[in-house]
Amino acid sequence: EIISQAGVPALFRLEALSLAAANARLQGEAARAHEIAMRLVHDPDFGGLPLHYRAAYSSIAAAAFLASAEPGEARRALDRASEEYAKAGFKPTVRMSVFLIARAQLGEHSDASLHDDLQGLVDSWQRVNPNSVWHGEALYWLSRVQQSRGESEVAERNRRQAVQLLKDCKFPALRRLVAEDWTR
Repeated sequence: EIISQAGVPALFRLEALSLAAANARLQGEAARAHEIAMRLVHDPDFGGLPLHYRAAYSSIAAAAFLASAEPGEARRALDRASEEYAKAGFKPTVRMSVFLIARAQLGEHSDASLHDDLQGLVDSWQRVNPNSVWHGEALYWLSRVQQSRGESEVAERNRRQAVQLLKDCKFPALRRLVAEDWTR
């Protein structure tokens, strides 16, 4: 496993950790996702990475922490990601999907910028890969934010589209999104 091999460059090792954390989360392996995310964000080489890598990896860690019901850890990782993305000058696009989804999962539904950012994310996925599960995930979380804002009709339309994109996907965590009572 590349993650534990001596002499592997830090960027490769941390990329492997981020992918392993994301995969564990998507496969519904919350405890494993948490353990890998902790290794990722506490790696001694983490701080030496370029801004955009730190932001992306912090976002992946936040999502893993949310999957393992660790909102405090998730908030810390998400705050770090937010700072890094701001310093790097990134605007919401598909490259920031994990970050924006994690914000929605943390319940920042009253934040007007989240609604706008998720709408931008949905629009980006519509342009680059409209039939992807990632578009479906973005639609799902946009619908949750819209529902919380009282936009029931458009929320239901987006939720139905998300269900179509996610109901048969290969990732258990994404299938569970649309199998749950989304109004909770």
